[in-house]
Amino acid sequence: MLLTLAPIYAQSLYRGLRMIAVTETKQMLRQVGFQAHDREIVKLAVGLGFTVVYPHNKAHMLVESVETIAKISTRAGFSEYFC
Repeated sequence: MLLTLAPIYAQSLYRGLRMIAVTETKQMLRQVGFQAHDREIVKLAVGLGFTVVYPHNKAHMLVESVETIAKISTRAGFSEYFC
């Protein structure tokens, strides 16, 4: 999952987006064949090291920097694909 999302999150940062909605993440995952509920995505995101915020009671993953994504990718074992 992270292998699929890390490049998308990096592109979002380059476009100036710092928060990515969990519902958008769920849609991205469905496009590549993964089925997950919002709560599962939030639990996995927190477990990987993302910060989850709730503006307007909707879960969003806060992506501070490309370095943060690279660090999380390294921790998850996908650094060779992303970095």
